[in-house]
Amino acid sequence: MSILVDIACRPNITINRTLLNFFDIKISPNKKSRNGLTSIDIIVDPTRDFWFYLHTPTKPVVDVSLLVILFFHGGGFATLCPDSILYDLVYCRFARDIPTVVVSIKYCLSPKNRFPSQYDDGFDVLKFLDGRDVLSARGEERGSFCLT
Repeated sequence: MSILVDIACRPNITINRTLLNFFDIKISPNKKSRNGLTSIDIIVDPTRDFWFYLHTPTKPVVDVSLLVILFFHGGGFATLCPDSILYDLVYCRFARDIPTVVVSIKYCLSPKNRFPSQYDDGFDVLKFLDGRDVLSARGEERGSFCLT
């Protein structure tokens, strides 16, 4: 991946996102259980193309509240997306092995959106989750998740 980033880096130190996106394989959400997990895209604000990818384990966890991991995907806040197949493998591993709920946001990318706007997007997702029953709508009992 680092070789690809080196190739996509222009002489003026900007990044050719079109070239990087060409090699970035996307994965679709899987609402049906696959390997004990389900995934779904949830739109927070359609005017900003602002959404997050939600991975949840389908196997019941007895007497334990599931933690929620707010995951900021890699790319230096300048490239990539949460629906990349490479990150999907990471989400699946966290959700299945810990077990936990993984929320990966499609934050706004730099340089158009300057730091710390990406963390502001993360905070917006937390407010969105707090104000709705998004997590309990996935089939779990209300109160079985722990936002930390």
